[in-house]
Amino acid sequence: MTKKYVHKYALFPRISHFHQIVRSISGGSSIGYSMIIMTNNFENRGLGVKRHLFRRSIFLIVLGILHGIYIWEGDILLSYGVLMLLLIPFARRSAKAIFIWAIVLWTIFVVLIGIGGSLEENITEFEDSESLYAYVEKTKIIYGTGTYQEIMDFRNNEEVDILNGVEILIAMLFLPFMMLPMFLMGMYAGKKKWFMNIDGCSQRLGLLAGTLIFIGIAGKSLHILAQTLWLSDLVFFIGTYSLSFGYICLIAYIYHQVALRKNMKYFEAVGKMSLTNYILQSVICTIIFYGYGFGWFGKLGVTTAFLIGIGIFIGQMILSYLYFKVFNTGPLEHLARMWTYFSFRGKNKRDKNCQASKA
Repeated sequence: MTKKYVHKYALFPRISHFHQIVRSISGGSSIGYSMIIMTNNFENRGLGVKRHLFRRSIFLIVLGILHGIYIWEGDILLSYGVLMLLLIPFARRSAKAIFIWAIVLWTIFVVLIGIGGSLEENITEFEDSESLYAYVEKTKIIYGTGTYQEIMDFRNNEEVDILNGVEILIAMLFLPFMMLPMFLMGMYAGKKKWFMNIDGCSQRLGLLAGTLIFIGIAGKSLHILAQTLWLSDLVFFIGTYSLSFGYICLIAYIYHQVALRKNMKYFEAVGKMSLTNYILQSVICTIIFYGYGFGWFGKLGVTTAFLIGIGIFIGQMILSYLYFKVFNTGPLEHLARMWTYFSFRGKNKRDKNCQASKA
């Protein structure tokens, strides 16, 4: 492998923070949407909204830290938990206020893009450096052949300087304006009850999905073709936002097609225990690729890895469906409820009192 191609192997979260941020943005709308659903549930039960959302955020933060240290450093739960903490004050605000805040933060982000230039430039410069080349080579060896302890030590202790102190400070100030608008738009969609009753407008939803996906692909393509333009990063993030909402609209459109709805039970099952399945994916994939498992790290092409990913997801759909034949809640989902409600049964006291009175 020559040094000019080293960027192809720089796929580790410690290096590609930019791409990890993009993944967090892509899932941000669903987190914002779910926060509104949880808020409504807490209010209907007469529970303290901020207190229970705070507990759920702490659970994600702790689980994310454990996930990153002991399983895989590409965790996104930690960032989701931190951003949930920042979004708690918005949980009971009006849809209009949330939308205005999203637009304001997005506008600031656009201005920062114009003034500050590209985050990708910093990463590109780093990817061409000698230190990155040495780090990637060492990573391939450790991850592909190392024991669990060796890989964990390398993951948690190996240092590689990506940004200097000033750049880190700028990035920390920059990130909220980049990530929060997507989360807030998810909250706005939850306030407006989008995707809940769309049987009468499914065709428009399908058209919207196609339009957003087209814009998203076009934006990401232009970013690749015109990287020298200062607007390339702005176009890239527009593409990211558009693709995220486009995929959400597409899934909602497919789900509400009468002919397909009866076949969605497997997707429903895997979604009902998404937290458990997320961690399970990390466990399965690290066993497949890391040295303490099959050791296929860096040995498979994109097509083979893609097919393995599809196979894993299909397997999870089947297992999730069978799991809910016996249980009502996923394992980690139950732990989250236990912590949120401070109850071993994962139910708040008022629910238990209501059940007791009915009995």
